[in-house]
Amino acid sequence: MPSPVLYSIKEARKRLGGIAQDTIYRLLRSGKLASTVIGRRRYISDVALGEYVVANTTTTVVPASPTSSHARTSRPTGSP
Repeated sequence: MPSPVLYSIKEARKRLGGIAQDTIYRLLRSGKLASTVIGRRRYISDVALGEYVVANTTTTVVPASPTSSHARTSRPTGSP
């Protein structure tokens, strides 16, 4: 079954690691987390959750260099 495109506030809180209700409403009020209102209910899209996580990620993954120090095959010039 594909994952839903829109999540209720309760579902979005779970997807963000079980954050507090006050925290998610603070994020919504501040504009840090986008939402959509349909009728009288507010939903948060999967894309909005992903963008929030990316924007607030504090570490980055550095891709491995194609030539690491272990993979060098050429010798320095002037050596026997």
